[in-house]
Amino acid sequence: MASGGEEGGMQKFQRKKPCGLCGYSFFAFPGVITYKSILEIRGDWGDADSVDKLNKSNPTFLYNQVKLCVYCSQFFDKNSDKTKKNGG
Repeated sequence: MASGGEEGGMQKFQRKKPCGLCGYSFFAFPGVITYKSILEIRGDWGDADSVDKLNKSNPTFLYNQVKLCVYCSQFFDKNSDKTKKNGG
């Protein structure tokens, strides 16, 4: 007899994974961006290590996909207010 009511075999548990930009752990990631874009925005924010990585990384590595949380996705949203200069 099966014990514990496990009908479909072992239950699969979801684990939190870190966001590619902020590093906080989440279960779901609505945004996807390239690693190159992550390094570029960090460089714009003054991170010298990111600029160095951007210049020295293998081009194929730069175009790997990186998952973003909801909050960090806003920094890459083309419709965001931060990209509008005159407010409309």
